[in-house]
Amino acid sequence: MHGSELMFRKTLPSSLSSEQNCVQADFKKKEQKQSTKNLKISCQRRQIETC
Repeated sequence: MHGSELMFRKTLPSSLSSEQNCVQADFKKKEQKQSTKNLKISCQRRQIETC
């Protein structure tokens, strides 16, 4: 699942706005928070740095 998702992201046009990329990254971080509670704090810190 993750492999095909990576290939799909590579086929996306590079002209995507940074806002869309930020939303996608935020969504992925939310998924990580649900799967692993230990990543919650680190994901929040990363969100501030990337976005």
